[in-house]
Amino acid sequence: MDREHPADLRAELDRTRGELEAIAAVGQAVRATRDIDALYPIIAAQLQRVLPLDALFISLFFADRAIVRFVYQLDQGVADTTPEDWPLARANLSRRVIEERGVVRIADLTLFRTKSNLTRFGSDRDTRAWMAAPMLAGDEVQGVISVQSYDVDIYDERHERLLLLIAGQIGVAVENARLVGQLRGTIAELASDLTHEHERQARLQYEFNMARRIQSEFLPTESPSIAGAVLYYHTQAATEVGGDFYQFVSLPDGGMAVAVGDVSGKGMPAALIMAAVCSLLPTLATLYRTPAAVLSALNGQLYARMRRNRMNVAICYMLVAPGAGAMLLANAGMPFPVRRRGGVWADVEAGGLPLGVLPEASFAEHRLDCAPSDQILLYSDGLIESRNAQGDLFSFDRLYHTLDDHAPNDAQLVIRALRAAWRDFSGGNLDDDMTILVVQIDDI
Repeated sequence: MDREHPADLRAELDRTRGELEAIAAVGQAVRATRDIDALYPIIAAQLQRVLPLDALFISLFFADRAIVRFVYQLDQGVADTTPEDWPLARANLSRRVIEERGVVRIADLTLFRTKSNLTRFGSDRDTRAWMAAPMLAGDEVQGVISVQSYDVDIYDERHERLLLLIAGQIGVAVENARLVGQLRGTIAELASDLTHEHERQARLQYEFNMARRIQSEFLPTESPSIAGAVLYYHTQAATEVGGDFYQFVSLPDGGMAVAVGDVSGKGMPAALIMAAVCSLLPTLATLYRTPAAVLSALNGQLYARMRRNRMNVAICYMLVAPGAGAMLLANAGMPFPVRRRGGVWADVEAGGLPLGVLPEASFAEHRLDCAPSDQILLYSDGLIESRNAQGDLFSFDRLYHTLDDHAPNDAQLVIRALRAAWRDFSGGNLDDDMTILVVQIDDI
């Protein structure tokens, strides 16, 4: 029985130890290094320790684009990290490794009709032996690592196993690097989206604050004094600035102009239209004697601006005569006023199109002769269109039920009863501004 020479055993042990150390060094580098580009020189150095090679190439495979990207080349001791993309169809040897998902070993490339398409530096000597392994992560090929030699048939099965082990470690590292890159990209997109959202929210908050400021500056803060009558109102703004408004204008003859309105839309555009209406009303109320004339003039002044912004204004305009013996009103798109006389509530069927619908609009007028204790209710649709948790509307029916059964003969208490009914129904949630106004006749 032949016994292996001690020197041969020692050489085999040294070779095995070197291979294990190379595998361990690559594994340690993979675990310790987050920058995949920093791994390539380490891999090249370890492979040079354990494999006979004159050139080494590392390439990444992008299946979605069908390209092979060479990211690291070591040829005759000179490293090149300039990326170079090859269509998979042209990278013949790499394509074979990718398709077979296993080691490809060629004893002599000069026996092939075409030379290796992997060398970029060029050389005075042709590449002879060639071997490559796929960098696998699970079943997915992440890339290819190949080694070349100027000697013929220098690689064997042991070299194949060693290259495959090291390539497998690199494959996992490449997949992790890609996942980290995707995650970073996603995080960057989310951060960018979040920044844009913060900026958008800041702009919205600024617009909200400005619209609220405009709204508050143009709306009265106290009930006016009317000879022969009392007026009380309540207004409540939704979270988003709406277009509810109200105005009281004392007239030279001792009468009072009362207006309740609602600008379509929300935010700054609605606030600006509302500001324009409130600015014009005092002047128009003193220039024109009738509600119809005031609304026609207001429509003429604002029509172009409203059409440009695709908005309209609903408004009920009411004149309380000196001494409150009569009222004259015109309604442009607001809910019908409701009148209480002799303890009975009934609609004042006064309607019309909102301002901004037609360039030249006319409005019907309604005269109400008043008696002591009569009440006139004006309100915006924010009340009747409020919803509960089930999505049901407060509705006209609930409004009339509240007025008939729970509203006493007192203007302030009427408003309190409506607010309580609304709050019990909706839970206090308001989708649109809500305005309630009651004029009550006292002494004539």
